[in-house]
Amino acid sequence: MQTQRKGRKELTRFALVGYTNAGKSTLMKQLSAADVYVEDKLFATLDTTVRAIELPNGEKALLSDTVGFIHKLPSNLVASFRSTLSEAREADFLVNVIDVSHPNFQKHIDVVDETLLSIGAVDKPVIHIFNKIDLLKDRNNIDELKREYSHPLFISAKHGTNIESILEKFIELSAAKSKKISLFLPYSKMQMINKIYDNAEVIDRTETENGIALKLRIKKDYSELFHNLYKEFLTN
Repeated sequence: MQTQRKGRKELTRFALVGYTNAGKSTLMKQLSAADVYVEDKLFATLDTTVRAIELPNGEKALLSDTVGFIHKLPSNLVASFRSTLSEAREADFLVNVIDVSHPNFQKHIDVVDETLLSIGAVDKPVIHIFNKIDLLKDRNNIDELKREYSHPLFISAKHGTNIESILEKFIELSAAKSKKISLFLPYSKMQMINKIYDNAEVIDRTETENGIALKLRIKKDYSELFHNLYKEFLTN
């Protein structure tokens, strides 16, 4: 058996969004095990950081960290700010990271929602992650938020608390957007193999006397096109 990496287009894309200083870059570092610039100030970076991460089930996904949102953004930063949010528009899922210890965190959620609306990303499914639970003095907020939001997650990115719950949620959401198929590619059609690898996750590859048997995972919204392109080679 041989497992191969997905092409970038076929990876499920998650974009971290949130009010500035909510802890997005710290969470990015936890999830990607990469060195990401972290500083407690406005606009620590205006660059969008994108990492390929490996989920606990071995599947890959793309994770991006956008610039922190802010109320009444200075006009001279609007263009730079909006350019970093292309990842949010292209993402399959938005991960709204919220500093639940901040007294105005509900207002911060409103600002993020308004900003997403203004850039045309309001239709994206949103995962609400309430960060910095280690700083909470009153835990009653948690029970209220569980009633208000659909399946919120409560973490401390700084201390690594409940990070595994995010990865499990990523697996669940990614699986809901994909399906598995099998095909057999004769050696005479090997010129097609690179295109297949670009658009699917190859879960298993078996070389036989006459060709290559592939087990693939593809996005459901690409399923019809994929079937049309490779229908003569499908085995299920």
